Amino acid sequence: MKDEEANARAINAQPWAPPPGMVKRQCPECRYFFAALSTEPEAVLLCPDCAAAGTKSAATAIEKGQGSR
Repeated sequence: MKDEEANARAINAQPWAPPPGMVKRQCPECRYFFAALSTEPEAVLLCPDCAAAGTKSAATAIEKGQGSR
């Protein structure tokens, strides 16, 4: 897995342009660059992997009774 992640990060570090109507953003959690809709507020954007991980950990906390209600 470490080799795959290193390869992905090396590719991600190369110059690239986002598709039309999107902007290039950098995840504040993992520092990975990704394309996002230009209408999304920058402050709430995480890369898809970090966003999914946060959703999963929040759901797990709720299931265990640790989430806020």
